[in-house]
Amino acid sequence: MSAPRPIDVAVVDWPADHRARTTARATGRPCLLVIDADIAPPTDCDRHEDWVRTTADPTEVAIRTQALSRHAPSGRQPILDRSAVMALPDLQLSLLGALDARPGRVTPRQRLDDVVDAHHRRTGELDRGAALRALSARLRGAGFHLVDVPGGVLLARSADDDVSA
Repeated sequence: MSAPRPIDVAVVDWPADHRARTTARATGRPCLLVIDADIAPPTDCDRHEDWVRTTADPTEVAIRTQALSRHAPSGRQPILDRSAVMALPDLQLSLLGALDARPGRVTPRQRLDDVVDAHHRRTGELDRGAALRALSARLRGAGFHLVDVPGGVLLARSADDDVSA
């Protein structure tokens, strides 16, 4: 059995290249932010991000990128529900990751569109609404649903069968 292939980590000059950080978050790609000494580090890093100063030793940068790569989701991940495990296609998994990064908060529609656009660039498949509808249907069995709200989509625990998105 071969060792798992390492996940590519985005190394981003922050805040100068904030769009690259946004893209990494939208696609679930781990990200190492490189920050000048006179800039305050971000306070909103998620579990797939870390940061170093521009003066960091190359060994420290290598160790942090390896750690991010090692702990990053790889391809399809099972999602546990009340009674079973479900495997999600890559695009649905990426959409769920974009939603999961902001639990209980509205995820801007543009963030979800960025996920679909990144998937399209990687695979050539373009499936704007269908992937989100399919994910919503899959989540119902796990006790969640997607709700369209002004400005985006909210991942919520199901209290009933009213599912939109």
